[in-house]
Amino acid sequence: MPCEMCGNEAPLKTAIIEGTEMRVCPNCLDFGHEKTTAPEVTKRSKIAKGAQNRAQAKKKKRSRDVYEDNPEVLAEDYGQRVQKARQQQDLTVEELSNQLNEKRSLISKVEAQDHHPSDDLVKKLERKLNIELMEQPEATHREKAGGGGGKSGPVTLGDLLKEEMEKD
Repeated sequence: MPCEMCGNEAPLKTAIIEGTEMRVCPNCLDFGHEKTTAPEVTKRSKIAKGAQNRAQAKKKKRSRDVYEDNPEVLAEDYGQRVQKARQQQDLTVEELSNQLNEKRSLISKVEAQDHHPSDDLVKKLERKLNIELMEQPEATHREKAGGGGGKSGPVTLGDLLKEEMEKD
C-alpha cells in the first residue's frame, strides 16, 4: 500500500499530520507525529471522565443575557446629540476630530448616523462633549401598555410577527 503523502511503497505507520490521520512512510512521519494507541481505560477513569463531561455540559447550557455586562444601549438620536453638543462648544467637525484623534469623516458619519461608533469612540465623545450617548433600553410599546393580550413576560419575536401580520 502506498504512502498517502508521497506515494512510496514502504511499511506504513498511522500519523496525525495537520490534524488529519494518515497512513504514511517513515520519511513522511516527520511532518506530523505518530498516532499512539489509546491508553487502557479503567472503570475509574470512565467515571471521572463522565463527571467532567457533565460539568462541562452544565457550563455550556447556561444562557447569557446580552445586557448582563452593559445594560445600556446607544441612544437612537446619538448623531443629533453629538452635533448639538459640538455646536454648543463652538467646535467644527475638523476641530473635534483633531481633539479626539479621529478622522474628520468618521465624526461626520457619526453625526449623520451613517456609522455606529465603537465603545471607545462613544466614551471619547461623552467625555469631550459632556453628553450621554448611552441609555437604558426602552421597553417595547406592548410592555409600556401593560402587556399584550393578558400575556405576561417579555415580548418575543413571535409576538411582534403576529402583531405585524394582524396589521396587514
